[in-house]
Amino acid sequence: MDDLTAFKLLGVGIVADVKKLGSREIYVSPREERYAHQELVHNNPQKQSTTVNNNGKEHVINATTNNSRPATWLAYNTTRKTPPDVRHGDEVLIYAVDEDTHYWVEMNTMDEKRLETVIFAISADPDNPMADDYSNAYFFSWSSHQKRAHFRMNKVTDEFTGYSVDIDAKSGYAKIEDDLDNAVFIDSRNTITGMQNADGSMVVARKQDIIGEAPRNITLTAGAKFTLNCVDYECNATGSHKTNTPDAVFSTKITTPLAEIDGIEHATHSHNEQGDGKPVSKPIAG
Repeated sequence: MDDLTAFKLLGVGIVADVKKLGSREIYVSPREERYAHQELVHNNPQKQSTTVNNNGKEHVINATTNNSRPATWLAYNTTRKTPPDVRHGDEVLIYAVDEDTHYWVEMNTMDEKRLETVIFAISADPDNPMADDYSNAYFFSWSSHQKRAHFRMNKVTDEFTGYSVDIDAKSGYAKIEDDLDNAVFIDSRNTITGMQNADGSMVVARKQDIIGEAPRNITLTAGAKFTLNCVDYECNATGSHKTNTPDAVFSTKITTPLAEIDGIEHATHSHNEQGDGKPVSKPIAG
């Protein structure tokens, strides 16, 4: 790897077996050898014994033969950090350094791959090499094996914060968040979507309910009309309830258990709206 001039292109090779997940090594056979021997490419080492005569003495030589050879993925001029998950029958380019050291590069011509796990990463640290865990990098990983995708921007130099995006298609869950505990999420399996911030404010749509919460204030402003449509309306105020309006119209009976008007308390009573625009009737005894 230190001396690229030692690399020699052997030609196109045929992958002999499915690459193991996480491994950089495959078994491969040059296509020319495959055609010359008229046999299928496979990774199936065979032990053989041969008897030779040397100056009247017989010697047994044991050897292992295989019509494929090991090769290591060559990550050349790419931000990809994991090798392609090639399968049996895929075509790759084979490079050799010597008789025992071979490397491979994907050609992606046979389209034999069914699933793949990939990581791409770029450095975000101008002063240090990229860490093995990508903690000083921006990286993107996705896997059709695990049905997941992950994007991460780490806070390395002068970023305000770090950000992550996670999508788990198998579980039906997605989330975007920063390092400060601000987040937006979708729980598709349980029909829940929501968002929350680091100060404790949150809005959650849970199935047929919407839940909102704020440690301090909630303000809703409409430039024209603000309408609430519901069956029952309930307001629980532990302090006070105040309505500021130049005009209040009630379309039906209002019942109050205790009312205070001009500093005078009135027992439970009701007023009926006349429906003709005139002032309401006198109090009706409760």
